Formats: sequence, C-alpha cells, structure tokens
Amino acid sequence: MKYGVQGSRVSRGRGGAGLISKPVIHLLLIAVLGLIVYSNTFHSPFQWDEAVYIVDNLSVRDLSSFMDPSSVPGMNPYSFKNRYIGYLTFALNYRLHGFDVTGYHVVNLAIHITNAVLVYFMVLLTLRTPYFEGQGARGKAQRA
Repeated sequence: MKYGVQGSRVSRGRGGAGLISKPVIHLLLIAVLGLIVYSNTFHSPFQWDEAVYIVDNLSVRDLSSFMDPSSVPGMNPYSFKNRYIGYLTFALNYRLHGFDVTGYHVVNLAIHITNAVLVYFMVLLTLRTPYFEGQGARGKAQRA
C-alpha cells in the first residue's frame, strides 16, 4: 500500500497507476470540461466584433473570394491574408449553416478542444525531455 498526500492511503489497482493516470481519461476530461464551459454559448447571438467579421463580411459569403481576395469589395487584402484560416472557417460555416450561430459556436468549440488536446500533448512531450526526465519521484528515488 502506498501513501499519498498527507499520509492518506492510495490504493493501486491491477493496472499500476490506476484509471486517473491514463491519457484517454485525460483527453475525455479535456473534452467534457470544454463542453461544460462552452455549452451556454451554443444559442448565444453573435457578440462584439463577430458582426463585422462574419455578418458584414462579404468574403464569408462566397468561397471564390479565397482565390482572389482583391475581388472582394471593401476588403483589405492585408487583413485577409493575416486571418485567412479564420475567414475560411467562417466561409465554410456560412456555406453549411448560413448565419445560424450554433454552427459557428460548435466549430469554435471543436477548435478550442483540439487546441487544448495539442497543448496537453506538448506538455507531455516537454516533460519527457532530458531536462525534466530526472525531476519527478522516479528521479528522486534514483538519486537516493
């Protein structure tokens, strides 16, 4: 039997570290927390600058504008190049859902959860570098 924080007993199952240490559980937790945090936004109207970037933006309504951004009246080609992926996702959302905000918010949630998962894997990889390799409990046990 191992002892955890402040002397409380921690039972280790047959799997060794238990369910909480499995990466699949971590990924599910990231997804569930993302859904919980953003669930109240699915039916919210467009906010702040979304009207300018989505509703009033003519390039969002026509996918051909992504071949020639200078053809869009009133569009600054420089700002279009800086936000190309963002505008492209808006255009694809418009193609699928029109101006129904739910579709935009679902895609936004998917982007946020994907980025959270990528950060999770980046942290895992960072902690496996030689610098951090001997820092944890295993490193302390090896030095003792």
